[in-house]
Amino acid sequence: MSKVLRTNNYHSVEDIGDAIVKTFKKPRGHLNYDWYDWYKSFYEETKVCCKILEFKPYRIVMEKVEGIMLDEWWNHNACNKKNVHNVYKVLKVKNDIESTFFDWNSKKQDMYVHHSDLAFYNIITDNELSKHIVLEPEGFHFTPFEYHDFYMHIFSHLRDFSTIGHFARNIQMNYNPGEFREDRKYKYLHNHEMIKK
Repeated sequence: MSKVLRTNNYHSVEDIGDAIVKTFKKPRGHLNYDWYDWYKSFYEETKVCCKILEFKPYRIVMEKVEGIMLDEWWNHNACNKKNVHNVYKVLKVKNDIESTFFDWNSKKQDMYVHHSDLAFYNIITDNELSKHIVLEPEGFHFTPFEYHDFYMHIFSHLRDFSTIGHFARNIQMNYNPGEFREDRKYKYLHNHEMIKK
């Protein structure tokens, strides 16, 4: 029995039991059969993305991946002072995925890959953070180097790292976020007055 997981102005996502179906309400310009060939090649070599079972430019049927979303793992396992070391485990997941992209891109070839939304909520993993799969296949872009937005890929979703950094700082100082902001404000004002003097 099928179940609608999400629907918005751009697409609908449906669980049909053994697979996930994403149907696009508006055309995605880069989704064509050339894109599909490159995606299959990238999948076969890296296994870092989900397997596409059926493809049409307006509809993707993908394998159902079991696991836990990385943002959920973060919320359950890294958001307290006892488990602050898990911050580095999450950073390693992102680094492992980025390294896979860089390894593939470092070959001499016609196309280069990046993902336009490589955020925690698009990465599924296991409880040990040992296997990672990047979801949202349409987020993968394969472009010639002259059009390759590599600098955006490198710095994609800095807010994820900003969240980690601020959280780690907060629990290190035993502050809550509000107290941390007020403390920074005080230090800034104090230093500013010292400079003026």
